[in-house]
Amino acid sequence: MRNLISEIKTKLDQSVTIKGRLISKRELGSISFLEIQDFTGICQFVTEDKSLISLIESIHPQSILEVEGKAVSDPKGNPEIHLESINVINAVKETPGIDLQSKEPKEKLETILSHRAISLRHPKYQDIFKVEAAIIQSYREFMTDFGATEFFSPLILASSSEGGAEIFELEYFDSKATLAQSAQLYKQIMVGVYERVFGLSKCFRAENSNTRRHVTEATQLEFEMGFIESIDDILEVETNAIKYILEKVYSKCEKELDRLKARRLMVPEGTFPKLTFDEACGILDEKFKIDTEGWDDLTTESERLLCEYAREEFNSDFIFVTNFKKAAFYAYRDKEGMIHNVDLLCKEMEISSGGRRFDSYDDLKMSIVAEGMDPQDFSEYLSIFKFGMPPHGGFGIGFERLVMLITGQDNIRECILFPSDPKRIASQNIK
Repeated sequence: MRNLISEIKTKLDQSVTIKGRLISKRELGSISFLEIQDFTGICQFVTEDKSLISLIESIHPQSILEVEGKAVSDPKGNPEIHLESINVINAVKETPGIDLQSKEPKEKLETILSHRAISLRHPKYQDIFKVEAAIIQSYREFMTDFGATEFFSPLILASSSEGGAEIFELEYFDSKATLAQSAQLYKQIMVGVYERVFGLSKCFRAENSNTRRHVTEATQLEFEMGFIESIDDILEVETNAIKYILEKVYSKCEKELDRLKARRLMVPEGTFPKLTFDEACGILDEKFKIDTEGWDDLTTESERLLCEYAREEFNSDFIFVTNFKKAAFYAYRDKEGMIHNVDLLCKEMEISSGGRRFDSYDDLKMSIVAEGMDPQDFSEYLSIFKFGMPPHGGFGIGFERLVMLITGQDNIRECILFPSDPKRIASQNIK
């Protein structure tokens, strides 16, 4: 019968059988020490038996073992096992291309990604993706408690969901198809079904961008709700969702975040601070001496500076910027022409966008035409507005960017299991 490493402290002075992976081994005089890991943790195994030591010398780290021994406490009170037998289930016969025993990866990121299937075993990446899993779980908990229904949007579309040139096209039998740029149109459709919806959706952008925060395949934490009064309703939900996520993650993943040396994000009381786009430009002009005349969007540097401003003025790593001068075709514009949209900046960058959407069939159709697109390509989407849609809005959070900022990583690729960008597909280099 297999025992789990997490059970050892309850099995002191008993024989146990552990199945797991050999992480490391070392000798100290006539004693051999092994560290073996299963999905519940790592434990030290000790032996002075010469025949076992001889066998251990031939076993490479990462080998899959079944070991038996007596569970005891070491001098510091930690559980360890005195080895009695070793069975090699699967032996490793070569050295991996990544040093998996170092505290910090020694290799460059390019090398780490080129050996992604193995580098994921490094303790650093185990910690990052434990945190990622906790973020997803917390987001689902919050949204479910908020009364939202989870949905799953399609990834292969008959036409672009947002227009523009950043589209991946593919052959689809005798026709053309595109990879989804976002789940936006589908989550609006689902508002007409459930009123409050959320999802985890993939989005694909054919941008030849090689920055540390851009990839071609990303994940969005999506949310949309009906019967809003203004975008302030959206800001409140997003604030509460992120606060809930951080509270849960900082509680569940304290050890992982400490090992990653991740600074805890600053969260203010109440809703995150908010600036209009015009107010943000005014601050950039006056405080940071940046000429923003003619701007319709923020630059990478201006996002960083506004986050700096938020920390100084509001003790917050988060700040909303609303009412940008440009937006997607579905973004609501009032009678004065003001766009009811919003971005959330965090620490140094944009992590989400959202706002209120058009709920009028005629307004939306005119907006599609104004963008140079054919309403016929959006016929299914447009049909929901013929049959009644409430005032609605929502947001999409860049999941990997959020993971990146919570875990304190410098490059988004470290926070994606198998990243795709202009140089690689699912971590495999393009030949």
